[in-house]
Amino acid sequence: MTSTPDLTITTACDSNYLWGVFLLVASLRQNKVEAPILVLAKDFSRENARLLEQFASVQLVPLPGYQRNLTTSKPQAMLGARSEWLAWMDSDCMAIGDLTPYLVPPGGELQIRARGEAENRSVYERHYRAGELRQGVPAHIHDAWRRDVGDLEQPLLRTTCVANVIVMNQRHRPFLELWKEQMEKVLAAGMTGLIDQANPAYHMTDESVLTSLLTFSSIAPKVDTSFLLDVRERAHVAHFGTAPKPWHRWKLRSFYWYEPVLDCLRWCAENGHQTPPLPWTFKRSYKHASHAIAALEEAALTAKRRAGAIIRAALPRPS
Repeated sequence: MTSTPDLTITTACDSNYLWGVFLLVASLRQNKVEAPILVLAKDFSRENARLLEQFASVQLVPLPGYQRNLTTSKPQAMLGARSEWLAWMDSDCMAIGDLTPYLVPPGGELQIRARGEAENRSVYERHYRAGELRQGVPAHIHDAWRRDVGDLEQPLLRTTCVANVIVMNQRHRPFLELWKEQMEKVLAAGMTGLIDQANPAYHMTDESVLTSLLTFSSIAPKVDTSFLLDVRERAHVAHFGTAPKPWHRWKLRSFYWYEPVLDCLRWCAENGHQTPPLPWTFKRSYKHASHAIAALEEAALTAKRRAGAIIRAALPRPS
C-alpha cells in the first residue's frame, strides 16, 4: 500500500466552474486520494461552498475582488499550503484512479508536463517571425524572456510547460513568490482572459510566465522529464481543456472520460453526497446524443482547419 505523501492539492475557480471543481474534489475522494484540498473560490454562494465542504479536508478561501483571470492565482494558491509538497490542479481536471503513487516527482524537484516539439510548433505557429527557426520557442520570445527575467543568459529549458498540473516541494516557495511577482510585472493589469494575443511573449499568460522563469531563473526547480500523471493505462489526471466543458457539451477528445464522470456521480449518490443540479450532458439517457453532437462539432472543426490550410498554402509568399 502506497503511503500518503505530505501534500496539499490546490485549485481556484469562480462559480461558473462549480461543476468542474466539484468533479475534481469528488473524484479525488472517490479514488481515495486523502490529501487536503485548498480551493480559492470567487463569487461562491454558501450553497456552492457547502457542496465542496461536504467532502473531508476541503478548505475554501474566498477571493473577493480578484481582478485578473483566476489562472494567475496559481502561485497564490500553492503558497497557501503548508505541506512538504505543493500541488496545483486546474478546476477542470478530474482524478481517474488513485493518483497517490504518482503525485510526488521522482526527481524530488518539479512535476509538470513539458511539451513535445510538434505541440510547441502548434502553440507558436502564428508567432514565428521571418528567418526564425520554426522549432521550440521563437527566438524573439526567448530574447524577451531573458530580458524580463534578468538572470541567466543561457536557457535551462528548450521547450514550454503545461501548467494545468504542477507538483513541487515547499523548498521552492521563493520560486512561487517570483512567479507571482513576475506576473504582476509582465502581464496587463486588466487582463481577464486566459489568452492575451496582444502580449506575444506571454500570450498564454500564467503559463508563459512560468515557462520563462523555468528557462531563465537561477532559482527554478529542475523540470522532471517523466511526467507521471497523464498515462491513461493507469491512474491519471483527466483535463477537459478548452471549451466547451462537459457540463455544457462534450468534446470528442473528452468523451474518453464519459464513464468515469458518470461513475463518480454514482459514487456520490451511493455515499450520500449531494451534487449541483445535473446538466443533460451528465444524464445517461443522452449519452448517444452527446457523442453525436461531439462528433459533428469535431468534423466541422476539422473541415475548417483543412480549408484554412489550403487557403494559406495558396497565398503568395512574401518576397
